[in-house]
Amino acid sequence: MTTPTASAAFKPKKSVALSGVTAGNTALCTVGRSGNDLHYRGYDILDIAEVCEFE
Repeated sequence: MTTPTASAAFKPKKSVALSGVTAGNTALCTVGRSGNDLHYRGYDILDIAEVCEFE
């Protein structure tokens, strides 16, 4: 019989206590009200991810 490791057994709870609270303002990125769209310097992040290379 094996026992699960502490990291495998531990699952943190999802907190929604700060949902909707503004974390800060920036000129670099904007997030849509639904939280599903991200723009970096006015460009959709999905468009950037398709054509840019990252290290």
